[in-house]
Amino acid sequence: MTYIHTGEGFLYLNPVMDLYGRRIISYRVDDHMGHELSLNALKEALALRQPEEGWIHHSDRGSQYCSNAYINTLRKADAQISMSQKANPYDNACMESFFASLKKEYLYKHVFATKS
Repeated sequence: MTYIHTGEGFLYLNPVMDLYGRRIISYRVDDHMGHELSLNALKEALALRQPEEGWIHHSDRGSQYCSNAYINTLRKADAQISMSQKANPYDNACMESFFASLKKEYLYKHVFATKS
């Protein structure tokens, strides 16, 4: 998850990346960081891809990804849960790289006056 600065405060972006194709397959944007933001992006990604049993879900240890609802959704989808080590962004390098590119190539070049 990353933030987008606007004149009205922050928006939060939660994308879901398919590492096989290195594509964003789902995302949600909202003005809060509640677990629903991540959970709704995950549910859309699951509906689109319908992964086979044993697929791997990797995330950092953010509270949204550790919530009971999120973990239960992953278990119901037969995922292997992989979380990065505490305070180690390199374990989640693909998403960190995506966020860096997004910010450098787009977000830092634009000023968003409002959240809409």
